[in-house]
Amino acid sequence: MAAAESSPIRIVGALDGGCDGNARHTLRLALAQVLPSDAETAPGEDTTGDQDAADAMDKLKSYAAEAARQGADVVCFPEYFLTGATHSSWKAVRERQEPIAAHPNPEEDESHWLAQVADIARQNDIDIVAGTVVELGAHHIPHRQQQQSQSQSTSKPGRSDDASKGHSAKLQVDTEDRLFNTAYYVDRTGQVAAKYTKRNLWHPERSVLSPGHPSSHPSPRLFEITTKRGLRLKASMLICWDLAMPEAFRELLQPPPDGQGPLLGPDVVFVPTCWYATDAGVKGLRWSRTGEAAVLDSFSMARAIETEAVIAMCNIAGPDWPQNDLNALTLTDTVTDADLPVVGVGHSSVHAPFLGCLGKVEDGKEALLLAEVDTRLLGDARETYRVRYDLVDAVV
Repeated sequence: MAAAESSPIRIVGALDGGCDGNARHTLRLALAQVLPSDAETAPGEDTTGDQDAADAMDKLKSYAAEAARQGADVVCFPEYFLTGATHSSWKAVRERQEPIAAHPNPEEDESHWLAQVADIARQNDIDIVAGTVVELGAHHIPHRQQQQSQSQSTSKPGRSDDASKGHSAKLQVDTEDRLFNTAYYVDRTGQVAAKYTKRNLWHPERSVLSPGHPSSHPSPRLFEITTKRGLRLKASMLICWDLAMPEAFRELLQPPPDGQGPLLGPDVVFVPTCWYATDAGVKGLRWSRTGEAAVLDSFSMARAIETEAVIAMCNIAGPDWPQNDLNALTLTDTVTDADLPVVGVGHSSVHAPFLGCLGKVEDGKEALLLAEVDTRLLGDARETYRVRYDLVDAVV
């Protein structure tokens, strides 16, 4: 780790790389718990989002540089960091962007945001999970048969809200007119190593966004990353509400090529997240104002054990609780979820088998979390718990 210097960025945790014998096995992680790009935009303010995006890119550059200075191999940013975390910000994407398919190699277009992230990665010699962005259109235009399959596979029984009822119908329309939420992994050479489009949408997202599908957003679920010390690892990405779905993590596990031995899967899963304390809604807040923090911690630890992998969950930052007594406010029958303010929960964290929580931001304020793990523990965990052996017959 670099010598301590004054920095406007709040640092939580530290990196030392382990002793000389362990350094080459150590994965050093940085999670940038930051506000979304539209956090300073007043409600109803008329804005194109250009200034918000520019400010967010400046922040990404600062946090990536600090993470590199601290010795991190990878820095991860939260969900919606660059696009903004409101419906109005997402809808504005349709007005100002071409379909993503019009840019087959966006990292090579100097005006594209991915090219800027690629430059930052190269300049700082660090891998970057650039949070997520809302994009217009699919990465691949599926054939009619694929669209029909997509509609059937994403239609889920038991949904009663209006957004859910119209969900399968929306899948029939031209994919170029739909909005999707995608995470990109840019390696330190400036190459896009992987991308993943969110498949499990949180229910308030469903009226604006569409879920990704392998036919419209194809991408390998596993990809290889290599640290500066030559450590090669298998990585995956999921997004926010995917944390609540054990099946989403199980889909990351694949049969071995020769059909012998345990399932193959990620060593580390990066999970950009946008999760607020007030996502519990009025009903949840009547019981506890800290419930969502417990949910995030529990999900992250459970997924680490189930997947036998490191889970790096980077949540969005958010405002503190208001000065008025929110407990009293939520107890009134007239208050609805729409009346609740946005309140940060934070709790960005790194979890691993055996060790549990390796580092966590305990509040919702902006911070750069640093944590490291000797990846040899993953082999020991897989031989001890043998989850990947037990699931061989369960994976189709």
